[in-house]
Amino acid sequence: MSTHFSNIVAARFDQVNDANAALDELKQGGFSDGEVELFYVAPPGQHGRHPLGGDAHSDAGARFGGLGALLGAVIGAGVGLAIGTLLSLQHGFIGVLLLLALGAYVGSLIGAMHRMRGEHAEDIDADHPAETPAASGTWTEGSWRDFDPRTPLGLI
Repeated sequence: MSTHFSNIVAARFDQVNDANAALDELKQGGFSDGEVELFYVAPPGQHGRHPLGGDAHSDAGARFGGLGALLGAVIGAGVGLAIGTLLSLQHGFIGVLLLLALGAYVGSLIGAMHRMRGEHAEDIDADHPAETPAASGTWTEGSWRDFDPRTPLGLI
């Protein structure tokens, strides 16, 4: 069993035909079959690394979504209660409860979405991956053995 440590050059292609053409050019340039490999890297969250699916325990962008949902539900319930109370003369106590519940539901959705955000460079790590593959590792017997699709890209 031979282990060879070297830099790994990784590329991303939109079409499999383009990837195959690049491999053919590398082979024409002198690389052997054991020195090149073609594989597909699924987008973040689709690598099935956890029993219930996904790659990470949590998403950095959704870290404060629960707090936003809670605050939104409380505010929405208050607004629903106020409007329901004003309309209670026409629709009774059931109208108050329905508007309170509707306000809490809509408020929780708005609150959660307001507190969630996209990924930031400082949040990217193996547990909170970005949309880039790793570019270093161990090449053994013609294959990249320690590839972790969640590892952020290492620029050369």
